[in-house]
Amino acid sequence: MLVLGIGIELIQGGHNRDMDGRDLLRNLIGSWLVIAWRPLFTSERRNSLGEGLVAASVALLLCFELGATGMVAARQWQVHEQLPLLYDFTHQDPGAFWTGRLTVSADHSLNNAQSLKLDLGTETYSGVSLNNLPADWRDYETLSITLFNPSTAPLTLTLRINDVAHDRSDHAYNDRYNTRLTLGPGANTFTRKLADIKNAPDGRSMDMSQVRRIGLFAVRLPEPRTVYLLDLRLD
Repeated sequence: MLVLGIGIELIQGGHNRDMDGRDLLRNLIGSWLVIAWRPLFTSERRNSLGEGLVAASVALLLCFELGATGMVAARQWQVHEQLPLLYDFTHQDPGAFWTGRLTVSADHSLNNAQSLKLDLGTETYSGVSLNNLPADWRDYETLSITLFNPSTAPLTLTLRINDVAHDRSDHAYNDRYNTRLTLGPGANTFTRKLADIKNAPDGRSMDMSQVRRIGLFAVRLPEPRTVYLLDLRLD
């Protein structure tokens, strides 16, 4: 059954669908449920304590998986409902939404109660990525991002945006939206037309109903820098 599940996931991957380990686990739980519970209802002999414990364990595993799935669904609903905000700055744990070196901060907050402090290093690419965000941008016209540069020296960042199709491809540079943001000292607000983002991929249009990721990074900084993200929204 495990081999069959892996085969199905590989076929889906070949048809531009994600290979998901959670799908494999769900397939296995379903199989275990049938194997463990069927003897309890079909066997004429008395079932052993071990068989009962196995059946109960599989049932608990199923309940755990259903609960985890429900929590993910609830979080995704909350993410969608926060529009036009692409990130809710009231969250105390950005790690559930972002990857990279960032922390919640009370410094330099603008319209929100707090900001996100981004620590940038000297590696080739240093930055953060918003991976859990509202995916459907079709009802909006512009993207607005506000950043605070605490240094007197300017800072150049790259903003990249891609859809689900890009994630399932070879991640080519010209298959996503890329733009440079040059930050002067203090607060900087940048506005970009969603039409430009949609038309950025070479040879196709970005699917604005399935936006997958926003990245913000610096390239080969000569020294570590800090920047604060104050606002990120659609208009």
